[in-house]
Amino acid sequence: MSATFLPSVAIEQGWDKRTTLINLIKKAGYGGEINDDFINNVNVLKYKTICVKMDWKEYERKKRDIFGFKKNTKHVELTDLIQSD
Repeated sequence: MSATFLPSVAIEQGWDKRTTLINLIKKAGYGGEINDDFINNVNVLKYKTICVKMDWKEYERKKRDIFGFKKNTKHVELTDLIQSD
C-alpha cells in the first residue's frame, strides 16, 4: 500500500505529523485500526518540492534551449528547467 501528498498539503491543511500520517494511511486504502503502534511502524519517504514562477514564453524558451523541443511539446521535468540556469 502506498499514498502520497505534495509536501505543501499538510501545511495548507494545518495538519501535524500524526494527522498527516493518518490521512496518508487512509488515502492508501487501509481500513483497519490506526493506533500509535501502527503509526510507529509505517515506512515513510519524505521529499521536497520547489516552486518556480515563469511566464509561458520563458518556459517555452527554456524548454527549447535545454531539449531542442518543438513548440507544441508539453512535458518537461521542472528540475531540468531549474538546473539549466
